Parts: sequence; structure tokens; C-alpha cells
Amino acid sequence: VPGLERQLIDSSEEEVMAIADLIQKGADGARADDTKGTKGAIIDWITPKGQSLNPYIPHNVKSGPSFNHDHTGALLCPAGLDWDNTETHTKLVNGQIQVARDQWPVMLYTNYTYDPEDPWNGLLHS
Repeated sequence: VPGLERQLIDSSEEEVMAIADLIQKGADGARADDTKGTKGAIIDWITPKGQSLNPYIPHNVKSGPSFNHDHTGALLCPAGLDWDNTETHTKLVNGQIQVARDQWPVMLYTNYTYDPEDPWNGLLHS
């Protein structure tokens, strides 16, 4: 932003905080716009051609099914866990298994296949 540096240098602490709040509000608004548009594209991507998801996932609702929907749960299931295992499935749905930030979802691997012997194999190739 032209002149921002000079404005910050010449401003009081209260004015700097007000400017920081405005910048943060702009960033938050941009992030919300990004996620709103992304959900519909993701739903289209995960829906098999010529079929529909059951139960239906609306494009315009930001809260989502995550592990509460079989299809999205299978895609979001952390690599190394088996979504088809009833106990794992149930614990992910009810929150007994907390997914750590360093656990990649299986959807990021080629053909949704994780190789525990080589965790980098196929990562980000889906």
C-alpha cells in the first residue's frame, strides 16, 4: 500500500492498532471469500460423474459433513488409518481420534493410497 510505511511511522500507537485491525479485517474477508467458493468446487470434484452424493451436500453451506459423511470422511481420513475399520470410523466421527496437523489426509495421495514404508511416495499427486 503506497504510503503505509510513512503513515505507520508517523502514527500514534492507537492509530497503528486501528490500521492493523483494518488489515486483519481485509485478510479475514478475503479468506472467507476463498473458502466460500472452494466448497462448491470440492463437492463437484468428489462427486462421481453422473451420480450424486448420498446424503446430499449443499454447495452453499460453509459448515460441512467432514467425517460425518461417508464419502468426505473417507477422503479426509488420515493416511495410515483405515476408514473402513468400524472402530476407526466411529472414533473419527465422534472426535475420539483427534487428527494432528502433521497427519495428511489420504485424498492427497495418488489413487488415495498411502505407503507407510515410504510416506512421501505419491504425496500431493492426487
